[in-house]
Amino acid sequence: FPVFFVISSVSLSAHAHPFGIGGWASTYLSVCGLLSGAFCIMVRLREEKTSTTRGYGNMSCVISWLCAIIVVYGRYGVAGVGVVGTTRVAGIPASVLGTFLCAPILLLLEGEGAGSSRKKYQVS
Repeated sequence: FPVFFVISSVSLSAHAHPFGIGGWASTYLSVCGLLSGAFCIMVRLREEKTSTTRGYGNMSCVISWLCAIIVVYGRYGVAGVGVVGTTRVAGIPASVLGTFLCAPILLLLEGEGAGSSRKKYQVS
């Protein structure tokens, strides 16, 4: 990721807004978010999981969500009701809609408790 950050920020930093269309910050955060989301899905689909791997998966899920939220707010800003000049989709500010569309990423979180190591007792 650090090498991609340097390449993306140096090549396009002179002429574009960092979060505008083709901006280096939105491109970098989008790629980081997609890769960490893919890692989260990969860890979630593993058959053998420990609390450590679940923790890594949850951390990458939160990083993916944060990258998505930063891109949405960087591109559209934090829009309030009655703000003139905001981008709207069906009357809803784009940043509010983007927040709702990014929220399902957090459904990939899973509990970190040890599921299979519980002790079972037979009651007689």
